[in-house]
Amino acid sequence: MVAASRPTHPDRSGQRNQPIDTSSNSRRAVTRPKFDAVDIVTESAPYTVPCIDCGSPTQSTLTEALVGEDHRWDIDGQCSACGAIWADCGYQQPHPDFREAILAANRTTVLELGSVDVPAATLMRALRLTRSLSLTAAKALAADLRTTGLKGTRVEMELIARQLHAMGVHTRKSK
Repeated sequence: MVAASRPTHPDRSGQRNQPIDTSSNSRRAVTRPKFDAVDIVTESAPYTVPCIDCGSPTQSTLTEALVGEDHRWDIDGQCSACGAIWADCGYQQPHPDFREAILAANRTTVLELGSVDVPAATLMRALRLTRSLSLTAAKALAADLRTTGLKGTRVEMELIARQLHAMGVHTRKSK
């Protein structure tokens, strides 16, 4: 027989007759699964597109996202005229006016170096790893980064900042 003051739990038959071992030796640490952290940076903006079903102008949401190292653009919306709902995700190359909409809604982000003592070759390499640039274009952007900072969307600047940080270069971002 089990003492009344001792907690019990149901056995497989549903009867409350099995004592719970409350001694400190019986407790096991709960282990939680470990997940790799993924840094996500996003900016979004209102964006008008024709409805995918009826063609009516529809106010949608445009999102630029950096998920880990994946830079992408998504758009989703719901038509107020016919009720159609859609999400068009994963644009690797955005439509030309997507970037302008993000900048208009969120302002420009400026990426600056923590120190001007970074070799130009390091800056150029980081820029060429994050963007498709010629050497001439990379050299010009590296000069801009060193003097006035680079300007773009928050996600664009974060992508460059991450590459620079991986190369040991400290940066700062501001709006």
